[in-house]
Amino acid sequence: MTEMTKSRAETTPLRVAAPPPLVALVTALSGRLGGVELVELPDVAGRRAALVRGEVDVAAHSYLELGQEPTGERIDGVELVAVPKRGSPELPPAVWPAAWGLEPLALEVATGVAKDVRRRIAKLDHRPTRLIAGAERAVLAGFAGEATRVAARAALEDGLLFVTATVYGEDGAAVRTASHAAYPEDSADPAAELAARVVAELRA
Repeated sequence: MTEMTKSRAETTPLRVAAPPPLVALVTALSGRLGGVELVELPDVAGRRAALVRGEVDVAAHSYLELGQEPTGERIDGVELVAVPKRGSPELPPAVWPAAWGLEPLALEVATGVAKDVRRRIAKLDHRPTRLIAGAERAVLAGFAGEATRVAARAALEDGLLFVTATVYGEDGAAVRTASHAAYPEDSADPAAELAARVVAELRA
């Protein structure tokens, strides 16, 4: 690819499918993505289907939407490529819709997407935010399909990834809490590993 062709490819607006509550977030990233064309699709399945059909280049979800589904990097022909940093210059706290709390943004592409599209999205990835959000989701996924009331919170402090979760009773009172920590560099998938430990302890 020549420099001229590469420059044109990286400044062509990306077609991004997003739910209405995330439009402001995606728009805030427009500059770093070289421009975006928004397609509003309300549900995760619809956005992913549009990706696979090639109707859009990127699907934007909140982690709140992804909920308790498996936390693997690839699912249903799409791949999670980037989780932008919360509170960054592109995504200041005031921009995040109050209804979505502090949930981060997940950006997915089709597994066979063009390299230049993947590269543009991947440069937005923020590993700490991805680790934290991934750990919280992995705990919830450990209770998928159950009526268990559980809340999870992860944090990075002094180089350690901490994951804490609490199971609540029907009256709203905490029944059991588990917490584990590890250095991310000591594991190939620290978020999943710590979440598994937390879930195992809560089930013991």
